[in-house]
Amino acid sequence: MVELESAVNYPRESENPWTAIAIGSALTLFSVLLLPAVLLVGYYQRVLRASMDDEAVPVFDDWGDLFVEGLKAVVVVVAYSLVPALVIGASIASAAGAVLGDGGLLSGALALGALFGVLLGGLLGLVLWYVAPAGLANLARTGRIASAFALGDLRHTLVHRDYAVSWLVALGVVFVAGIVTSVFNLVPFGFVLGIPVTFYAAVVAFHLYGRGVAAAGPAPDASDRPDGRAAV
Repeated sequence: MVELESAVNYPRESENPWTAIAIGSALTLFSVLLLPAVLLVGYYQRVLRASMDDEAVPVFDDWGDLFVEGLKAVVVVVAYSLVPALVIGASIASAAGAVLGDGGLLSGALALGALFGVLLGGLLGLVLWYVAPAGLANLARTGRIASAFALGDLRHTLVHRDYAVSWLVALGVVFVAGIVTSVFNLVPFGFVLGIPVTFYAAVVAFHLYGRGVAAAGPAPDASDRPDGRAAV
């Protein structure tokens, strides 16, 4: 059962939570750059692992390991995003062909194909958004990129009610945070206030993912996994 209040309070359950929030907010601000983005994703991986193990919110330390964890997670996220991105990209190209066409039957067919492709790409994106946190959780456990795509292990988690509920609650948290940051963006320099909100909501979401995976438990045929923090 998801405890929303506990999840929302999770980022503040440490000896010095404001230091982590300040560092995370700074990394979020500069996440358009590769290094801060990878470090930020690495921290989210630590949040996933700590939440699966029912541990307190992690701190920012061991920056080299943090970078390696983040880099592996970025590879996984890019791989998961590739299929819907290709489908949507092809659909946009098809739409451009329809616009530049002569308006005949071929242009109409291209336009319909483009619309279908965009809808299909969006649906695939939503499905993979559901799958990706479970894959990242496997990566956080083992340190092996291949484990993030081990559908045999992931299937047990993906069909479990607790994971589904946790994912939906995390989606709601991200949605509400998006509304709050949008309101902040309406005032001059309001985006500065939205940055810690974005980071805080992401930590809550990854905590929820981790607790959902933990509640689902290991696949019935899964063997013990080593902690993969230093694995390559």
